[in-house]
Amino acid sequence: MNNTLKKIIAALAILVAVALIVVPGVIGASIESSTASNLTKLVPTQILEQITIEQTNFDSSWFSSTARFELAVNTIEQQDLTLMLDLKISHGPLLFTSQGVRLGMAFADISPNLDNIANITLPLELPNFNFYLLAGFFQSLESGVSVGNIEYGEDTAHFLLEGMEASVALAANQSADMRFEMGELEIEISDDNVAMRIPGISATSRTENFLNIAAISEANIVIPSIIMDSPTPGRVGGVRIESHVAPSQTGINQLDIYQRLAVDSIESEFPFNSINWVFEVNEINSTIFEGYSQLLGDMQSFAASNNAADPSQLNQIGQELALLLVQNSLEFKNLLEANIYDGNHQLDLSISWQGLPDLTSFSELDINALINALTVHVALSLNESATMQSPLADFVTNYVNQGFLQIDNGSIELLASLQSGNLIVNDESLPIDQFF
Repeated sequence: MNNTLKKIIAALAILVAVALIVVPGVIGASIESSTASNLTKLVPTQILEQITIEQTNFDSSWFSSTARFELAVNTIEQQDLTLMLDLKISHGPLLFTSQGVRLGMAFADISPNLDNIANITLPLELPNFNFYLLAGFFQSLESGVSVGNIEYGEDTAHFLLEGMEASVALAANQSADMRFEMGELEIEISDDNVAMRIPGISATSRTENFLNIAAISEANIVIPSIIMDSPTPGRVGGVRIESHVAPSQTGINQLDIYQRLAVDSIESEFPFNSINWVFEVNEINSTIFEGYSQLLGDMQSFAASNNAADPSQLNQIGQELALLLVQNSLEFKNLLEANIYDGNHQLDLSISWQGLPDLTSFSELDINALINALTVHVALSLNESATMQSPLADFVTNYVNQGFLQIDNGSIELLASLQSGNLIVNDESLPIDQFF
């Protein structure tokens, strides 16, 4: 190693050491005002209007600080409720926290307690709450909460939740990552003969813009099992829910929405054994989301300014949204797979809507134009042996005799399509006007 390289490494090491020593003091000098503002950002606007936040204490040293805030609730009548927040703040850039070693501007462990809890009668003992707040680099912000065991019991009911944790990370570009973990949940209500248990729930979510419902996003929920002891004993295993919003490959400003519900196993007195349902909406114009958000905002503003909603105005809002949907093209896909009566069944349904962009009023809607703008494909496959053991046996037999359903190699099938106003069922063309 030559002398020049050694000098560069030594200089970098000195710079890092100076940063680790000097930067915490610099951060500590400005952290008092930023802590209060960051706490305020975490509170939703509607709630912020009902509380006041007051800083009562702040002590700062070079590498850490402590602070206390009082949150007074303004909406509780006849008794004042004050929440005390005690903060232990570590100054960055290197943070040794309850969440492990982190990098950032500052990290705060927040311990809440109710100042006058002795004057309030509660039906159960309050669990342990722990909050944290991480002010990261580049204006990022992360907050999290952990809740200890919650238990409530009396002669006729028992409730137990073995803790939960949640966190939200917000970036300067308005992207967000969310995480949720819940421990075992037990519920017993003897009067209603209800007894169930869920070993846990986990959920994750990410969006590129938490302020825009049309932003690229994904979410996943996993429930390992749901165990029901009464009123109907049973067990549901492997529950998964997925949702994605992604750019469509078909055009600019178009989105694809994907949702899936899967249940791997069902053990009960009912004939269902498993379910897999996939639902998609493709080629949806992003302006529909924008219009939907605008209409919802108008409804909320109207409700906030009036004691009672005007049905005619709400009907007008609904018609505007429906017209927006009819004018734009859409594509729906449904795939439902289920094991029922020990047989596998499948329904594949796709609907393509070309849209009526020239339509300006529902009074101008022509039924023939509507039908011609629709393309529908249906493929139904039922396990013959399982279906004939079900209550639908007579119903299915009747439609087989009429030719609407066909039996092929142990499978009851239906193939139907509607395209350009032509209805075809199992290769047979049917006049569409007989249904109108």
